[in-house]
Amino acid sequence: TESALLLREAFNESVNYMTWSFYSLITAYVSMAFYDRVEVKTRINNYLNKLLFVIAMSVFIPNMYFVSMVFSQKLGTAAGVASFIIGLLFMMLNSAPVITGIVQQRKD
Repeated sequence: TESALLLREAFNESVNYMTWSFYSLITAYVSMAFYDRVEVKTRINNYLNKLLFVIAMSVFIPNMYFVSMVFSQKLGTAAGVASFIIGLLFMMLNSAPVITGIVQQRKD
């Protein structure tokens, strides 16, 4: 079946983009969590946390877009939009336990 082959190709081509998106989103979450947990907020600490967040999000957003472009090219515009929405949901749901674990470890 041709559509199954196209779907497999879309997943294979987009896996690197998803990996970069996942790790950059975790980095953005960690920068926010560390900023909230720091007791003494210095100007340099504030700046570095914001810089890390901006860098991480500047990696996350284009990579999610590239995932949707792969699906759009292989399966059409609707698949591209759906992959973007589903990808965002998966990223948020899968990164939350990781972040919760990191923040919990820092508390202990």
